[in-house]
Amino acid sequence: MQGSKEKIALFDFCETLVSFQTADAFVRFVGEATGSARVSRMLRIHHFLDRKGIIGRLYKLFPESSPGKRLVARGLKGFREDALDELAGRYYAQRLRPALIPEVVGRLRSLQRDGWRIVLVSGAYDSYLRFFAREYGIAQDDILATCGEGADEEAFNAYLAENHVSRQMYDRMSRADYLFNGIYTKLYGENGASVSEADALAYLAENAYLSAGHILFSTVDDTYAPLDEETVAKKLEQAETVSAELRAIEDDAARAARFAELKAQYCEDPGREVYPEGYVFTPGTMVEEFEDAVNALADYEVSEPVLSAFGYHVIMRLPLSADATVSVSNDGTALTARSLYANEKFNEEMTARIESSDLTLRDDVAAIRLTDYLE
Repeated sequence: MQGSKEKIALFDFCETLVSFQTADAFVRFVGEATGSARVSRMLRIHHFLDRKGIIGRLYKLFPESSPGKRLVARGLKGFREDALDELAGRYYAQRLRPALIPEVVGRLRSLQRDGWRIVLVSGAYDSYLRFFAREYGIAQDDILATCGEGADEEAFNAYLAENHVSRQMYDRMSRADYLFNGIYTKLYGENGASVSEADALAYLAENAYLSAGHILFSTVDDTYAPLDEETVAKKLEQAETVSAELRAIEDDAARAARFAELKAQYCEDPGREVYPEGYVFTPGTMVEEFEDAVNALADYEVSEPVLSAFGYHVIMRLPLSADATVSVSNDGTALTARSLYANEKFNEEMTARIESSDLTLRDDVAAIRLTDYLE
């Protein structure tokens, strides 16, 4: 927006500057880095309530209270401020900086060059937003972050009461979550780690997944504006040289090893940090030129340079892998074929058991109609 004296641009961080919700992912990162049982417990409780649809319903009824975030934020209680600051710096460097969306960051930079004041308005934690602000020249006072406010014990108990949840009910849900996740882990391991390679690969094949790595020679800048013709010509020349070298290698293992070296040297794809093994995708999810090229290749075969709106791709088709990252969840967790298979099978099993259960309503339990309490 533009006022009489200065121009101000508001940027949300989550799902704008990065493609996922960062607050819960930060709590998970803290749990992984420290082994905190409290963090793990809060994440399991949130996971259970979310899977049951309770968090979603609470958001619809009480959107201003951020029920999911406030629950997960309790996991950070007890950490020293300096320890959280150190973890926030690592989280930004390892998880957020590689995930920044170039075209949005480019727009932010462009506005800064034109004299606009940038303000971050976000439900994320300011502890790691400060590192982004410092790197991109945004004043600390221009960070409006709200996540985690009022997340102490008293505020949490008040939050439960506001949402008509007793502490006894909360404790029962916590116990149910513990058992729920215990069953999942017993059957499939943490995040599906116990799923066999055969089952994971069958899941990928049944859902028509493809896998490929690429070396991108970008022909656009950070704002996705085309580079000048001379630079584009040099990029094509580099791509042709790299492709020719790789295609001349006859041994698959040697070609794959050299591909990794050249990828580290030349690749300009911002997604390479999130998907270091390459992309595992279903038809229709990648740009058409990329997908068509992958379909035309055999495993470990390398393409000639393929032009898309992003630049020139030198593509190597890869065999499907049970452990390659297929996607990233909203909380930043890497999902492999093993975890996707486990989630699908566990949901099917739980749904079948629920549907086959013989449940009756006691005579002394009155049915509650939510509409009776809504104006």
